[in-house]
Amino acid sequence: MAANAVALGQGLAALHNGHVVGTTLWWTHDRAATLGMVIVDQGHRGQGIAARLVQAALDRIGDLPVVLTATDMAQRGYARLGFEEVGMVDTCRGVPASLSLDPNVEAGFSDEVLALDATAQRWDRGSVLRSLIAGGATCWNLRNRHGVTAYVFDRSVGQGRVIGPIVAPDLKMAETLVRHCLATRPGVHMRIDSDPTLGLSNRLPALGLKKTSWGTVMVRGTIERAPEGAPSVYGLASQAYS
Repeated sequence: MAANAVALGQGLAALHNGHVVGTTLWWTHDRAATLGMVIVDQGHRGQGIAARLVQAALDRIGDLPVVLTATDMAQRGYARLGFEEVGMVDTCRGVPASLSLDPNVEAGFSDEVLALDATAQRWDRGSVLRSLIAGGATCWNLRNRHGVTAYVFDRSVGQGRVIGPIVAPDLKMAETLVRHCLATRPGVHMRIDSDPTLGLSNRLPALGLKKTSWGTVMVRGTIERAPEGAPSVYGLASQAYS
């Protein structure tokens, strides 16, 4: 996870005899909050630590709707805290096939990207995107005569790279951006987290990325619907802060 983005969030830790045995982080935006990194030490699981951490985070978040990605094991616990399942996310990983750069894709980060993202995401996470750029991410765009129509971030994480967020009006543009990103990083291990209902994850195996895991998107509260004709979020920035 990008250190700059983590610094924008807030967190809680559970202690036992002075040692950290559990954590959670959350990010508050204008119309929603995202929650993640709910981690409990293996030797202290089954004691309700995760539930208490999440409830304490919810108490601090207040009335904003909250979005998270849950493992199969954690879904029931989140449901008891008022979260409902609203979708899925596929995690796809691998070393990309040999691909060609697309001459129509250009690098650049601007207010147009921020506006497009806010429309698709349904809340303003501009501070997170700016922090990713400050941390070394590259933003790639597709444009028409009206301006930026689609964008993707490509950034280093650990020994590999993450492609996301991916925002585009259709699957063809989303795949074009992904192909370009993969072409710029031959031989590098890549990761994409994508909503399977949008179709992108079904096309990634042909590009060298295979589905390795999945999660359930859950929401507590009501998330505002995207306006008609808005672009879709084909790839997450992170399962923790979306």
